[in-house]
Amino acid sequence: MRRRIPVPRSLPAGLLALLVLAAVSACDDEPTDRTGPTDPPAGAPVFTLAPDTLALSSSLATGELVLGCDRAGAAWRIAGVPSWAAVTPASGTTTDAPTILTVTTRPDTLPPAVLTARLEIADAATPAGAQLALAVGRTRELHVSPDTLVFRPGYDYAELVIANTGNTGASWSLHPEADWLGTAIVFGFTGPGAARTLRLEVDRGPLAPGALPGRLRLVSNAATPEITIPARLETAAMPALGVAPDSLYLGHFTDATTFTVRNRGNVPLAWSAAPEADFLAVTPPAGTLAVGASATVTATLDRSRLADGTNLTAVTLAADAARPVRLGVRAMRYPWEIVPLPAGVIDAEYDPVHDRIVAIGGTSDQLYVVDAAAGRVDSLGFGQFGYCLSIAPDGQRCVVGGNAGLGVIDLDPLAVAKTIDVDQGAADIVLAGNGWAHLFPAGIGVDRISCVHLAAGVATQHTGAPISSGTRARLHPSGQWIYGADNGIEPGDFEKYFVGAGTAAYVADSPYEGSYPIAGDLWLSDDGALIVVAGGWLFHASADPTVDMTYAGALSHAVGSPGVTGAASSTAADRIWILSEPLDQGLVVQAYEMSTTDYVASVALPAWPTPVATGGPGFRLDPVRGEFVFARPDGAGLRLLVQRVIDGRWGLLSLDAEDLP
Repeated sequence: MRRRIPVPRSLPAGLLALLVLAAVSACDDEPTDRTGPTDPPAGAPVFTLAPDTLALSSSLATGELVLGCDRAGAAWRIAGVPSWAAVTPASGTTTDAPTILTVTTRPDTLPPAVLTARLEIADAATPAGAQLALAVGRTRELHVSPDTLVFRPGYDYAELVIANTGNTGASWSLHPEADWLGTAIVFGFTGPGAARTLRLEVDRGPLAPGALPGRLRLVSNAATPEITIPARLETAAMPALGVAPDSLYLGHFTDATTFTVRNRGNVPLAWSAAPEADFLAVTPPAGTLAVGASATVTATLDRSRLADGTNLTAVTLAADAARPVRLGVRAMRYPWEIVPLPAGVIDAEYDPVHDRIVAIGGTSDQLYVVDAAAGRVDSLGFGQFGYCLSIAPDGQRCVVGGNAGLGVIDLDPLAVAKTIDVDQGAADIVLAGNGWAHLFPAGIGVDRISCVHLAAGVATQHTGAPISSGTRARLHPSGQWIYGADNGIEPGDFEKYFVGAGTAAYVADSPYEGSYPIAGDLWLSDDGALIVVAGGWLFHASADPTVDMTYAGALSHAVGSPGVTGAASSTAADRIWILSEPLDQGLVVQAYEMSTTDYVASVALPAWPTPVATGGPGFRLDPVRGEFVFARPDGAGLRLLVQRVIDGRWGLLSLDAEDLP
C-alpha cells in the first residue's frame, strides 16, 4: 500500500529523516496478506534487495538498490514502482555479481508531501523487496527569459517571461531602474509550473542618439529572492515632426486659425510648411526647432479666392529626414453675406449714384448710411424724430421728415446741414432735384402737401385739389412729377403732381378709381415708363395725358392678395423684382419680364449665417424676410434690407444677377 503524508512549508534535514522513518514504520506496521510457504521451494532462486529502506527527498532525488540472488541466470522484474519514480534497469537476468538498481524521482514536479511505496521482486518464490520513501518539500524557483533586455532602434517594447519551475506559487514585483524603462504590471503571482509574459516598454522621448544602460530587478519569495536583468536601450537619430490639431476648420466667420508644430524627435529639426491652395497662407512658413520645442503657425484665408461652399485643401509639413505630415484644411464660404445694421429700420431709400442705402433707424433719430459695396455702415444722430426720408437724385444729400419739420443732411461728409420747422407731420417726403422737398401730410382726412424751399427754409402748400393724408409718394426719374398712392382709404386711387417749378401742383388722379385695388403704395420703374402698385397691378407713366396712369398689366403671382410690399426694376436686365406677402411671408423675390410683364420665377432669399459658439460648421442659417428691395442701375443685381425672422435683426443682403431668375 502507498501512502501520501502532507509536508509543512519548510522541511529541515532532521525533520525529513523523522518523517521518512515514520512513513516507513507505518508501512511496516500494516498487516500483510502474504500466502505460501515460508521456505522457498526446492530449487527456486532466492532474491535479496538492499537496503530495506531507500529514503529520497527534494535535495536527494536519486538513490541505489542492490539486487542479489543465490545463482546466476535467474530472471527478475521489479514490481510496485510508483508513478513518481523510475527504476533502471527494471528487469533482467542475474549474474554472478550483484545488480545495481538506480531509483530516480522528480520531486520538482510534485506537490509538497511524503510519498511511500514498496518495491518487490515480481513472482519471487520468497518475498524480497525494499521500502521507498520520497519527501517532497515546498520549492519556488523563478526563472526569467531573456536574461538581458535589449531595445533596438525602432523597437519600443520587449517581452519578459517569468517562469516558476517549483511546486509552490511565488509572488514577485518588478523594479525598473532606468527612467526610460517601464511596465504596466509591477507585481504579480506565478503558480507552480506556470509562466507569465510581461510587456516592457521604453519612452524614447527626447533621448539623444546612443546606447543607455539600465536594469530591471525581480524581487520575489522564491529560492532566489532577487534576480537582476540587465537592460540596454539603443537609440538612433530620429527626427520626428508633430502637428496639432490634426486638421483645421475655418468657418464662414473665421479668416485665420493656428496650429502647433513640435519637434518630437531627439535631434534638432528644420521644418517647412507649404499650403496646397492659393487661398491659404501660413506664417511663418519655415523654422528650426530644438529637441522638445514647438512653434505656433498661423493659417490665413484669402476669402476672395474661395469658391462658394466647402473648400478642401491641405498644408504639407516637411522636416529633414522626418516623415512629412499632411494637415487637412476645410474652409467654408457661404455664397451670401449679410451686413448687420446697428438697429431696426423705419424707412430707407437707395442712392444709385453711389450704390448706397440711407435709412432711418434706432429710436427714429439715427441715420444709417450703408455702403453696399464695402459693407460699411456709418451712423449719425440728427436730433429729431424722423419717420420718412428721401435722397436727392444726385445722391449728395437727403431730407428726413418727422412730426413738425424736416432735417437736411449732407451725405458727403455725413452731417446735419440744417433743420426747418414745418407746421405739419409727415407721412412721406420726396426731395426733388431742384432744391425743393415735399412733405406729404400724416393723419386722417384730406390735407395739402407742404412744399419747402430748402435754401430759403420757407414752406408753401401745393396747388390744386387736396390729397388724402397718409399718401405714399415717389419722384419720377425725370424729376418733373411725383406720383402718390392713397393709403388706408377705399376705394384706393393714385395721383400725379407737377413739381418742376418748385411748389407742387395737383395734376390728376388715375381713371380707374375703385377699379383696381391700389393697396396704399407704389413704385416707379427705372426708365419711368411703369408704375407698380401694392395691389399687384401695372400702369403706364407718361407725359402724354391720354397714356398716363392707364392700365399696363398685372403681376400674376402677386395681384390682389398677397400683393406687393417692395418693388425694383432694371431696364438693362429687363426685370421687375418684387417682394410679396403674406403667402410667401416675404421670404422670396418674384421676377417678371419688364418688357412683357410675364412672370419668370421666384427665388428664395438666402438665409442669414449666424455665428454659433460650438459644434457643426461654426454658424447656423436663419431665414430672413425682405423688407426693402432696390435694383442696381447696371442690372448687376439687387440690394435688399432684410429682417432675420428669429429675432428681427436687420441687415443688408446683396444678390448678384446670377443669383436671380
